[in-house]
Amino acid sequence: MKRLLFFIFSLMGGMLLRGEAMAGDNVVHVTQSGGSQAVVSQNGSGNSVVIRQEGGDEEGTNKADIRQSGEENKSEVHQDGASNISTVRQEGDRNDSLQVQTGTGRVGSEYISGNQSHTTQTGSHNVSVNVFDGDNNKITTEQTGDHLEHTYIHQGSGTSITVKQQNEE
Repeated sequence: MKRLLFFIFSLMGGMLLRGEAMAGDNVVHVTQSGGSQAVVSQNGSGNSVVIRQEGGDEEGTNKADIRQSGEENKSEVHQDGASNISTVRQEGDRNDSLQVQTGTGRVGSEYISGNQSHTTQTGSHNVSVNVFDGDNNKITTEQTGDHLEHTYIHQGSGTSITVKQQNEE
């Protein structure tokens, strides 16, 4: 059975951490196993998210969705399983995104979409890093702003990568 876990800080978490949310610097750590889904939204500056998911196999896919708005936000997604999907959207300046995915994109004897990483960053001095170990990966990174950086490290086969960087000048 798929385990489903939603962290929606713009709605529920914001009410629970109202004092911290006003000051920024919110920190979220999520650890899941067995085909999981995590959704985190943060507004403000200096926020941090770390999502660790293991065991996406015949039982399900690991999915992570992070949305951050503000400056100097950090996101990390670590996924290990047969099928992983990670989406990060960051708006603001000096944001960092790290996505590490390990898996083969195989469920039983049937190939599926493998690891998928989607990163969108808008603002200046943003950095995106993708690290993959496995086959059948798809990476899409879109960055708009000034002083942008994208790093890609891969071991395996069958990978498609698309990087679009647009200067705002």
